[in-house]
Amino acid sequence: MKAFWKNHPALRMVLMLDEFFQEHPTVKNGITFNSKAYIIGEYLLKKQTKNFNLMGYDLLQRNVDCLKQGSIFFLIAQQPTLQGFDGIKALCEYLILKKEITRENFMPIDLLTKENIEFYYNK
Repeated sequence: MKAFWKNHPALRMVLMLDEFFQEHPTVKNGITFNSKAYIIGEYLLKKQTKNFNLMGYDLLQRNVDCLKQGSIFFLIAQQPTLQGFDGIKALCEYLILKKEITRENFMPIDLLTKENIEFYYNK
């Protein structure tokens, strides 16, 4: 029966997470370095796990839903509109104005929690 489940990606993910948390019961914090924190967040909700702090990136609706429900501790918002604006501005300055541009452009990030997510959306 277990071989059947391994052929389904969603079920395989659940089995993998079950196995991870059984083998590592002392792990209480985790981070995803892509926009899919909701995969673990939704798993934690289904398992009613309250003692794990999950951090993730990007304001996908599923990530925000998990944040509001408490399975994601915080999300890192990377301000994609500002990143795009600054990129186009630098391109125009280089191509049209023939200005030298810096190779690095540090950008602010926002740490969002369930307490401040609504404020962020209402900026």
